[in-house]
Amino acid sequence: MKDDPDNQGSADEGAPPLLPERTVTMGGALPLPEPPADQGRSSDDGVHASSAGRHGTIGRYEVIYPVGSGGMASVYMGRLGGPAGFEKYVAIKLIHPHLAGQKRFVEMFLDEARLSAKIHHPNVCEVSEVAQENDQYYMVGEFVLGQSLDKLMERLLSTKMNLPLGCCAQICAQICYGLHAAHETRDGNERLLNLVHRDMSPHNVLISYEGLVKIIDFGIAWARDRITQTESGLVKGNFAYVSPEQILGRKLDRRSDLFSLGVILYKLTTQRHPFDCDSQVQRINKIVAGSFVRPGEVDPSIHPSLEGIILRAMASSPEARYASAEIMGKKLEDFARSTGDDISNMAFASLMKALFRVELEDHQAKLSAFQRFRVEQSAGLPDPGEFSLSPGAPEIRKGSNSALRPVSAELLPEILPELLAPRRFWREGWLTGILIGLAIAALAWVFWYASEVQNQRARVDAMIQQTTTAISPSPGAGRPAETVAPEPVAEPATRTPGTHPAQDEDPPLAKGKKKKKAEKKAGKKAKLPGRRSDEPSEDDSPRGPEAGKPKPPDASADERLPLPRNPYK
Repeated sequence: MKDDPDNQGSADEGAPPLLPERTVTMGGALPLPEPPADQGRSSDDGVHASSAGRHGTIGRYEVIYPVGSGGMASVYMGRLGGPAGFEKYVAIKLIHPHLAGQKRFVEMFLDEARLSAKIHHPNVCEVSEVAQENDQYYMVGEFVLGQSLDKLMERLLSTKMNLPLGCCAQICAQICYGLHAAHETRDGNERLLNLVHRDMSPHNVLISYEGLVKIIDFGIAWARDRITQTESGLVKGNFAYVSPEQILGRKLDRRSDLFSLGVILYKLTTQRHPFDCDSQVQRINKIVAGSFVRPGEVDPSIHPSLEGIILRAMASSPEARYASAEIMGKKLEDFARSTGDDISNMAFASLMKALFRVELEDHQAKLSAFQRFRVEQSAGLPDPGEFSLSPGAPEIRKGSNSALRPVSAELLPEILPELLAPRRFWREGWLTGILIGLAIAALAWVFWYASEVQNQRARVDAMIQQTTTAISPSPGAGRPAETVAPEPVAEPATRTPGTHPAQDEDPPLAKGKKKKKAEKKAGKKAKLPGRRSDEPSEDDSPRGPEAGKPKPPDASADERLPLPRNPYK
């Protein structure tokens, strides 16, 4: 039978019977060839072993550490550097070496890169570049620091926590908006690509530590202009989340992704899978028949409005589902707002950082190790040689213009202490010298100020002593002075009665002349050299009978000379 260009092989359009176990072929669309013998695989999930902890370059990007690995490619965290300290962290998806030579897988890888690059939405991880390194293709996209929705469900179950219904609805509403942007993707001629994700599962939804929801991995998405087409009778996607029409091989449209999203919402709210069975065959039969327990019966706390949204999204017939992811997203967001729960990005960020604290610290430790690695390389240590990120893979060598030289991580603990110690000592010694110098200067100033204060006090005390000695009286002056009776003043002659009254007083002109003479006389006394103004002059000496007697010392001389004030008392 020929390939159906619209996606799937032919199938009966009527109601399908339950599929017997022997008729079901499990597996992906293409059988994955086994890796070479030296290409290690883990015993758990088939993840390719890689040499974690080593750093190299892929193209123009520096590799920091491996993030994860899948069936077709491995993902690494990378760094793009630039001038003036520019840097950007990216996700690098590198196709496995044992698949790099197979045309069909290379075409699928390139299809994913082309389709993802056409979708631009905050809820979809964008792809910015696809290139080839040593015959090995890789794509570069947005790096989301967070965890998958699948890991969030597991952590909630292990910690016995239930996510509020409003938060569950808001997460799925953001997924709906991202899916709607993918469904509405157009080509260069503005024609719809009719893109269908076909692998909408919790593994392909990321929630960042900043509370953002992102859809990833359009590796098996179907679109009108894909290079590769699905072979007849093969089913792509995770069987736990595929739609009935996808299992039956019918033509798909955007409503197939809504069924997968309904299953995600069912499991997120009830912490149980609606089609949980012992075998994949029984699960497929239940999906086709639409047989599952209603969410309200599993958890009575689920609101009927939210239950109605889940049941409509999981309808077996595509016509019974929502017409678009945008309509379903609006219904979910309205319900989330009506609950009163905190559905902000900050609330999701706090939840993610609390639940995955160890993983976040591990990322920061790896990033710090990479920064130390770059410091080591900047010192120009010997190059131990080139290496590859995984055994058997082509060499991922440093670029010709790269200043980094890869060094084994085992050498870092031995090299870095010797490398960083001189620089650290120089920086710490320089700072210590400045602090010691400031301390010495402060102590010197304190001692200088104390000595200045002491000297000033000594000078003041000496000045007070000299002044006291100069004004002290002679030894004989300590005796009390003899009291001298004041000389009686002669009464003026009595005027003859009847004399004219004007003769009793000096004329006004005579008063003025006497006043001027007294002022001149006082000025001459003040100008005499070697004599204080308060010393008695010859004119002030007594006349008459008291002229020959010595004048007693002035007992108030000490009171007229003010003493200097001691500022320290």
